[in-house]
Amino acid sequence: MKISQKLVLGFLSIAVLTGLVGAIAANQQSQTAKYLAQEEARKLAEILGYFANHELEERKPLSRDEMVAHLGRHVQMLHQQQQRDIVIVDRNKTILADAIPQNVNTKFDHDLDNEVGKTIQDGKARSFVETSPDYPQGIQQKARYKRSS
Repeated sequence: MKISQKLVLGFLSIAVLTGLVGAIAANQQSQTAKYLAQEEARKLAEILGYFANHELEERKPLSRDEMVAHLGRHVQMLHQQQQRDIVIVDRNKTILADAIPQNVNTKFDHDLDNEVGKTIQDGKARSFVETSPDYPQGIQQKARYKRSS
C-alpha cells in the first residue's frame, strides 16, 4: 500500500472516529437535557403541590375560585420571574392556571395523543409537543401529576 493511500485511510479513520464521538456526545447531551427537564418539572409539581396542600390549608376556608385565583397568581409570578410556561389542569383537563391568562377555564386539548390525560390516570411523567395558537411552531412540554394527599 502506498504512503498516500495510508495517509488518506488514516485521515478517513480519524474523520469517522471524530464523527462517531461527536454523535455519541450529542446524543448524551440530548438525554441529559431531557432528564434535567423532567427533574425540573417534577420539582415544580412538588412545589405547587406543597403550596396547594399546605399554604392554602392555612387560609381556610377558601372557595374553589379563591384557590384557583391564588394558584394563578403563583403561576404568573413564576412566569414573570423565571420565564416558565406552566399550565395547571384539573382531572377533566380544564385549565385552572396558566402563564397565558386568557387560557384559564378552557380545555387543554393541545396534546394530540392525550399525554396529559394519560399522566393524570397513571401518574407517569410524559413529554409531548404542544402545537396551539400560542405556539404555532410547537413547544416541548412535560406533563407531571402531583396527587393531593
